[in-house]
Amino acid sequence: MAELKQSTARVRVFKMIDSADHFSKKTGLTCAVNLSKNGGAFGAAGGAVAEIANGWYSVSLTTTDTNTLGDLAYYITAAGADDTDFCDQVTTQILGDTLTANTTQLAGQTVTAAAGVTFPSSVASPTNITAATGIVLSGVTHAGAVIPTVTTVTNQLTAAQIATGVWQDATAGDFTTASSIGKSLYTSGAVPGAANGLFIAGSNAATTVNFTGNLSGSVGSVTGAVGSVTGAVGSVTGAVGSVTAGVTVTTNNDKTGYGLSAAAVQAVWDALTSALTTVGSIGKLIVTNLDALISSRMATYTQPTGFLAATFPATVASTTNITAGTITTVSGNVTGSVGSVTGAVGSVTGNVGGNVVGSVASVTASVGITAAAVDLIWDEPTAGHATAGTTGKALIDAGSAGDPWSTELPGAYGAGTAGKLLGDSSSNVTSIKAKTDSLTYTVAGQVDANIQSVNDTTVTGNGSVSTPWGP
Repeated sequence: MAELKQSTARVRVFKMIDSADHFSKKTGLTCAVNLSKNGGAFGAAGGAVAEIANGWYSVSLTTTDTNTLGDLAYYITAAGADDTDFCDQVTTQILGDTLTANTTQLAGQTVTAAAGVTFPSSVASPTNITAATGIVLSGVTHAGAVIPTVTTVTNQLTAAQIATGVWQDATAGDFTTASSIGKSLYTSGAVPGAANGLFIAGSNAATTVNFTGNLSGSVGSVTGAVGSVTGAVGSVTGAVGSVTAGVTVTTNNDKTGYGLSAAAVQAVWDALTSALTTVGSIGKLIVTNLDALISSRMATYTQPTGFLAATFPATVASTTNITAGTITTVSGNVTGSVGSVTGAVGSVTGNVGGNVVGSVASVTASVGITAAAVDLIWDEPTAGHATAGTTGKALIDAGSAGDPWSTELPGAYGAGTAGKLLGDSSSNVTSIKAKTDSLTYTVAGQVDANIQSVNDTTVTGNGSVSTPWGP
């Protein structure tokens, strides 16, 4: 067992024995060191474990490993080795420590005193220590020690010193407690009444005060004249004598019946047209569209020669009252429906959106066909398409041609056609049948034959037992 000083780092060595023979010292191990402090549960040591040599190892105990007085038990394990156990003692003083003069132990605690302190021969408790007048205890670490009532304090602070220390403290960090007087009054050193300072409504309340910042909340009343107000005013209750500067009214929602003065109306009509540039405004529309004297426009309409032989009645009740001759050319677009066009239309450039009733002489450009038109073509009855040489007639004839396999072969099929080949094959089939009919079948499914040669080699014999085939 070793004595270890409390909360002091220390290196402890140990050896490991081979578990095979329980005698030889074991090298090359990875040891796990666990500690129990003063009878507590085992836990891993905080220090590093290292191998020394010849089966000896070390563990570097940390100040945390030795921070508890009492027994320090070791339980060390490693694969292939017997467990190792031992115990040390952790104390406050160990052999070799220097003891402080005038120091003794009371109930396990250190008491240090200056000269003049009387220690009785038998100390029953820390309260038995007495000291002469003026003797100062330089250190008492015993838990639960009671300091007697202090009746006299030497060099105590005067009331003036306390007031000076409190009211002249300029350290911002001293005023951080919420709801405290110091935190409420601290204003970063600004003078009361100055910018960012406190406003004191005492003796100077009757003096002139200028607000350069914002005044938040309601003001009950203001007696006397207000020199000037800079910034926005939420609302004013009561009469305002006069306003000398311009006033901008955003929304006036409690007054009705206002009208422009004659001067204001005159100013509207006297506005220069060069200033009326806002797109969509009445002024801009007038400037853009009323670009000449109305009197300069024609008072009556004179039809140009050759334009239209039209007759305009005195009163036009509807467009049907206008009669006209032939329209030779329309160079622009015709918008809306055209009831009917009598006579020939020379040409139409562009698309015709609606239907054309009547015949169209010719179409020179490509014309697309819709899916509905395709369906109408294939759904057309065949009865109306009997003209020889037409596709409709050919489809009708093909449908009534009947079963092609009932046609007699070779019939009228020409040379090289499938019908001709099939017709001629019948004579070939007859000649083949004549050959196969001459074959002899002594055994069913086997043809009787007299083999004369195989692969150009003459075969002798007739295949009987006495005369077998051979080369």
